[in-house]
Amino acid sequence: KLKDNTLGSIYFAHEPTDGNGSEQWHEMIGSRSSTASNPSDGIALNEKFSYAIKVVGDILTVTIYREGKEDVVKTVNMVNSGFNVSGQYMYFKAGVYHVNNSGDANDYAQVTFYALEKTHTTN
Repeated sequence: KLKDNTLGSIYFAHEPTDGNGSEQWHEMIGSRSSTASNPSDGIALNEKFSYAIKVVGDILTVTIYREGKEDVVKTVNMVNSGFNVSGQYMYFKAGVYHVNNSGDANDYAQVTFYALEKTHTTN
């Protein structure tokens, strides 16, 4: 959520193993732009939502679930990511990345996880 917006955005980054720092950003709700307007279907402060990350082969699917709203789904083909070779492993991080470079020095970010579950199967 940007300072002047009442609703926030959700997006995720994928960083291939090529080592050149070429992160790929995937917007799901709203925009990751630091000048984005209030997202029409954004996330309000204290609004609870769930998400699932599923990888099958080279296909990554992220789904956001919110009560009373349509699911938001993003599918990314990661065949060129470099993770589908021996010795490379996909992983994800749960948290909040507070990157406020222009706000008050006392600004802070807060996130609450009510549950984290993971499953892993191999074929």
